[in-house]
Amino acid sequence: MGIIWNEDLGKLILRFNLGFLMLFHGGETVMGTNNILANTDPVPDFIIWPLAFFSEIVASLLIMAGAWTRIGGFFIAGFMFWAIMLRHTFGDRNHWFDTTRPMIEGFARHGMESQLFFLCCGLAVMFLGAGKYGLNKGGKWN
Repeated sequence: MGIIWNEDLGKLILRFNLGFLMLFHGGETVMGTNNILANTDPVPDFIIWPLAFFSEIVASLLIMAGAWTRIGGFFIAGFMFWAIMLRHTFGDRNHWFDTTRPMIEGFARHGMESQLFFLCCGLAVMFLGAGKYGLNKGGKWN
């Protein structure tokens, strides 16, 4: 196939992109610098913090290393879906169906585009797997 049409190299680039960016996003979440934990009213911090740490930090490292990549993608996608539902859909923070302004403006103003990016990349990694570049080559969950 050659370097130009190398699917495994494309999977590696996707994995590193998702894992590297999610590490920063997860670091802000876990350290509390982006105020996410303060905005999750119905769910207590002692539930959110371990989920955020595992889904955004541990899963990112697994994805970047190519070990249990599909499981890592599942946890990132699942946590991002839950975060979007929790922060952007329920209660007075309904940014999906705000009829007073265009939908794209609601996405940009409320930071939903990064969460949708992480959700879609997590799904892609979950379905594609790691490819041949990784620690756990050829496993069922890779």
